[in-house]
Order: sequence, then structure tokens, then C-alpha cells
Amino acid sequence: GSSGSSGPPPAPIPDLKVFEREGVQLNLSFIRPPENPALLLITITATNFSEGDVTHFICQAAVPKSLQLQLQAPSGNTVPARGGLPITQLFRILNPNKAPLRLKLRLTYDHFHQSVQEIFEVNNLPVESWQ
Repeated sequence: GSSGSSGPPPAPIPDLKVFEREGVQLNLSFIRPPENPALLLITITATNFSEGDVTHFICQAAVPKSLQLQLQAPSGNTVPARGGLPITQLFRILNPNKAPLRLKLRLTYDHFHQSVQEIFEVNNLPVESWQ
């Protein structure tokens, strides 16, 4: 074991916008706690700049089998119109083998009296989030 300092703290991982539709946006922000490098915390933030509220918002996620994903409860399920309070939700991902991170997201919500369902893969995740 070495008792020296571990050098500078890791640089922050850049945020990523993964979804935009009719004023509804989904952003991911990433934290890797220095004391637990196998752990990745992803906070999703859903914002709504349209003229209509987003209701019944649910975001589900899947990762490859070699990773473990734990979804925390979202802060709510309604994103008010015109940039109201966003919904945030935390994903805890354990990746002890530093396997390439792939994230599949399934969004469902109601907007302008329509049911929206979007399923997509996030393929441009920053390499710092898993390497």
C-alpha cells in the first residue's frame, strides 16, 4: 500500500444531452466517487420548455449484463411547462470490470394529450464514465 496522495481529483465528466422532443429534454450528468471507482452515479434531469405540462413521466434504463444497475425513485412524474421544476432521477451503476458502458433508455410520458414512448440507446457516453 502507498500512503501518498492519489494526485489531483478526477476531472468532471461532461454532461450529455440524450433526448429532445417538442421542448422536452433529457440530460445526463455523471459522478464517479473517488473512493469507489467501480461506482458510477448518473443523474438524469428532464426539463420541459414547451407550453404544455409533461405528466406520467417514467424513465427506465438497462445496461449490459456485466454491469449492475439500481434505479432510485424519481423526484416526481410531472415536468411543468415553460421551464418549470425539472424531474431528477439517480441511476447507480456498478462496473467493477470497467466494461464499456451502454445505456438503453425507455421514456414514457404524456404531452399535449398524447402518449409518448421513446426507446433509444445512448452510444456517445463519455469514456470517462466507465474507463
